[in-house]
Amino acid sequence: AVAAHEADTTAVHGIADTSALETTSGATAKVSAHAGASDPHGDRAHADAGLAGKASTGHTHAGVYDPAGTAAAAVAAADPCEIRPADHGLAAWTLDPVTLSTSGFTPTAGVLFLARVRLGRQLTLSGAHLYITASGTAPTNCYVGVYDSSGALQAATADQAGAWTGTGLRSPAFAAPYSAPAGLYWVAVLIGGGTPPALARGAMGGGFSGMANVGATVASSRFATIGSGLTALPASITPGSLTPANQALWAALA
Repeated sequence: AVAAHEADTTAVHGIADTSALETTSGATAKVSAHAGASDPHGDRAHADAGLAGKASTGHTHAGVYDPAGTAAAAVAAADPCEIRPADHGLAAWTLDPVTLSTSGFTPTAGVLFLARVRLGRQLTLSGAHLYITASGTAPTNCYVGVYDSSGALQAATADQAGAWTGTGLRSPAFAAPYSAPAGLYWVAVLIGGGTPPALARGAMGGGFSGMANVGATVASSRFATIGSGLTALPASITPGSLTPANQALWAALA
């Protein structure tokens, strides 16, 4: 039967040497090896390298990349219909201003108040925005700063005491622009003395105890305080020593 098959193969298909034909077991082994290879054609590594290069040189892709622009770190894109800080010409905000309460809260003099923001990409920060809902009495040593996730002070305003009387939006500039890598930061507000003004906060106000930081560790608190008797922004803070706060301060970076 084998001899007859070889003859038929030669006659019908013109294959003189049937030993060149693949056997069932040989074909199965090759398919298994190909399926198990991490990148059998080399195109996966090529695609990843191409995407990473484009992400790191300013090209836009449907996803969020880590600071190095690595395609492997991409995650699902955010809702393209959502209004974001960039639509207002801002770098980041602690919460959407349309969610603010009609009443503010009064921070404690000498205590540093922190509110966390996220930067999705590298941006140069030149200043901040706050909203004063009720005037204080002769506030002193008033500053806004930016701390990175390690607790290091990266940007700060000059003393705003003279500008923080009355009510309304305040937009102090930083003493020097800060080129901020993508990541998490705290916007810090300090009113060192006098009677502090009331600042805009989220609609939840001080209610729903614990909800402003639900799920967060102390060191990753979204809203927190630290220190006492301060009259200037400290050069660094210890995230693990924060006291979670229940007031959702509104602040923005520009």
